[in-house]
Amino acid sequence: NYQKHMVEAIKELLKNKRLMQLLLWFALLGVMGKIYFFTYNPYLELVNIPYSEVGIIFFAINIFAFITSRYAFQIQQKLNCVGFGFAFLLQGTTMLIQASFTHYLSGWLLGLQGITRGYISTVTEPYLNKEIESKKRATMLSFYSTLFSLLQVLGFLITSPLSGDITTLIMVLGVTAILLAFLSRKV
Repeated sequence: NYQKHMVEAIKELLKNKRLMQLLLWFALLGVMGKIYFFTYNPYLELVNIPYSEVGIIFFAINIFAFITSRYAFQIQQKLNCVGFGFAFLLQGTTMLIQASFTHYLSGWLLGLQGITRGYISTVTEPYLNKEIESKKRATMLSFYSTLFSLLQVLGFLITSPLSGDITTLIMVLGVTAILLAFLSRKV
């Protein structure tokens, strides 16, 4: 049955290019965020943030996510698009600053990821629900989950050789995010 559902989902995607774009870009943004998430610990150790302050940084991430999710639809209206370019640009700029200035204060910039998290996690479901027929929603969301998981595995495999040099990894992620911001700006 799983294979049948996957084939059905792929056929649906081939009929709906907008849905295909949304699934791909949401998945890519999620993968970038996930890989970036796993750089927190090594980066905070690199810039010597005391463990007593790590909780405050995670608190900041959640506060930024809360505030951004509260105003996500107003932000989306102002952007007049989904906002992938905005999200990738914010992520990429933050990463490039952190890679260029590996300093105690740059570690606090991790809190800004809450802005992307709060925004995207709020607008994802309404966008997908608008594009997916209700009778095919479970199949398409299952396919999205599978796509996201496969892209995560690929992303971690590709970036694993850089995991020993956290600054280079963050630089590569930042440049990739800026490139994705440019490519996704019209979605």
